[in-house]
Amino acid sequence: MTTFLMVRHASMDGLGDKIVGRERGIHLNNKGHAEANQLAARLAQVRPTAIYSSPMERAQDTAAAIARTLGLNLSTEPGLNEIDYGHWTGKRFEELDSLPEWRRYNMCRHNADIPGGESMAALVQRASQTVERLHKSHPAGLFILVSHADWIRAVAAHYAGARLDILQKFDVCPASISILMVNGHGGRVTRWNDTGSQLALQ
Repeated sequence: MTTFLMVRHASMDGLGDKIVGRERGIHLNNKGHAEANQLAARLAQVRPTAIYSSPMERAQDTAAAIARTLGLNLSTEPGLNEIDYGHWTGKRFEELDSLPEWRRYNMCRHNADIPGGESMAALVQRASQTVERLHKSHPAGLFILVSHADWIRAVAAHYAGARLDILQKFDVCPASISILMVNGHGGRVTRWNDTGSQLALQ
């Protein structure tokens, strides 16, 4: 059994105001650095084996704080990357609200396309393949995956057999932990969006 602690990166400027997506140069803000340090202290309680991070700077900053506190080497995993928002990258939500393709995307994410970007269906495939590959490399142990809200939802949708449209109603807060346990027969989500001070694996 492999236990994956799926961590959403901590807070950065623009959160809730625009689609940051794969925009480069977006680091944690002061609040985010504090969240990342608190998160590292929580994760020190359970002694993970290794940590993998999305290539995005905000995820790297979060993972670096954890790795530094826990004495782990940080590995970058491209499969943990944010969904590619294509032409919507960097756009404020108020700009997008008038676009019919944006409204369609939010009503029916499981089969809607992102102009010039990656579909949610493609994200589910990429995210689940990444988890399965890491599970095969590490068939047992406890591992941290620092990624993004939609990536975590995509993994949960795959292993829970749930529609993405439903999973969009589930919050994934900055610096939260969701737990996925994977074995040779599949996986199960045992904890969701945990932002408390103590972390229980069961």
